Amino acid sequence: MGFWHRNIDAHEIIICIKGALRWETEMGVKIMHPGDMLFIPKGIGHRSMLCEDSAAENVLIELKCRDKLNYVGDNK
Repeated sequence: MGFWHRNIDAHEIIICIKGALRWETEMGVKIMHPGDMLFIPKGIGHRSMLCEDSAAENVLIELKCRDKLNYVGDNK
């Protein structure tokens, strides 16, 4: 996916299962490897592309969440 897009009505959670992909967002760049998770808030432009760590088969799970999310960690 070489083009930029944004989800206006949903947050996106991406989990890397196999291989690797480079994600570019308005917040910065993240190379994802197996076990990594990326949260992209709604309205943030992003795109993905192959990187030098990519495999012949790259497997990711992408979840879209339209509900309000509440932070449950330390409030520091």
